[in-house]
Amino acid sequence: MATERRFQVFVSSTYQDLEDERREIIQALLELDCMPSGMELFPAANDDQWTLIKRVIDDCDYYIVIIAGRYGSVSDDGISYTEMEYRYALEKNKPIIGFLHKNPAQIPSVKTDIDKEKNEKLEIFRDLVRKKMIKFWESPAELGSVVSRSLIRLIKDNPTHGWVKGDNLSSDAAREEILRLKSKIEKLESEIEVISTIDPDIQKNLARGSDKVEVEGIVLISDHGGSYNASRYTHKTELTWNDVFSAVSPLLLDEGSKRDIERRIVEVVTKKDIELFRKFAKSKSKTFAEFEINDNSVEMCVVQFIALNYIEKGIKRRPINDRGSYWKLTPIGEKAMYELRAIRRPSDPALFDTLV
Repeated sequence: MATERRFQVFVSSTYQDLEDERREIIQALLELDCMPSGMELFPAANDDQWTLIKRVIDDCDYYIVIIAGRYGSVSDDGISYTEMEYRYALEKNKPIIGFLHKNPAQIPSVKTDIDKEKNEKLEIFRDLVRKKMIKFWESPAELGSVVSRSLIRLIKDNPTHGWVKGDNLSSDAAREEILRLKSKIEKLESEIEVISTIDPDIQKNLARGSDKVEVEGIVLISDHGGSYNASRYTHKTELTWNDVFSAVSPLLLDEGSKRDIERRIVEVVTKKDIELFRKFAKSKSKTFAEFEINDNSVEMCVVQFIALNYIEKGIKRRPINDRGSYWKLTPIGEKAMYELRAIRRPSDPALFDTLV
């Protein structure tokens, strides 16, 4: 018996002018046993919400965009959030369908942009969407029907893993998962055995504390300050092991992912070298967008902290489709974190008396 799967579909569009259309789409997706997600989850548009939106798109199996008469609210880069979502889905190679209004000239004026610049950007965006699979629509009801038929075809032509309820796993799939987990456990036990048998003299000579470590990544600069179509340049910088561990360790108190570790190291490098990045971008007549750290540098830090017995593999149960690596602090790692992060009492007793 085939395992029942559900697919998560990201629905991207402007909002107020397409409320009826979005309702029809969501109803169509639910009738297909798909899980819709989109801007209804995000009540505000800012950098933090954009980070969340990217994560939701990452987790989605398919992406659809609906374009009518409005370009939508724009970011500081001058790009609408709808277009940003679309470009990000392209970048992540998500299966995409665009749904364009068949007769834009017939859209009521209250549902179109008055701003000439926004209209020009909307036409450019339409041209971009036309480069992938597109369908046309005129009414909300027609759009719901077109989305339903098109998505069935998209799923057939671009199968993905989807989402599976734990109690719906077939016996074959369950056995396969058990074997995979057993193999993983054996591998982890082997790693733990290796770590526990590291010669104390060798561990004593491992780099740590104020010792320097070189991390490498990519600096992105662009005309508009965004990461789309940005120029990429290699960047190397030196941190101390204390800098890195102080940043990542609080995330690992209750287990953190490799992505969490990566994000914190990026924050440390960006804070340290931000003026250098801006100066370099200005020399190229561009604007600094972001810094991306290389996987090798992240893995080097993880390995070092394992060898120092600061971190170990996480043990929490996670969804079957979560293939990420998770880490947690060891007792030694917790102690090292407290030494770096805990606030000490003032050395002057008189001063301390005034604070309590």
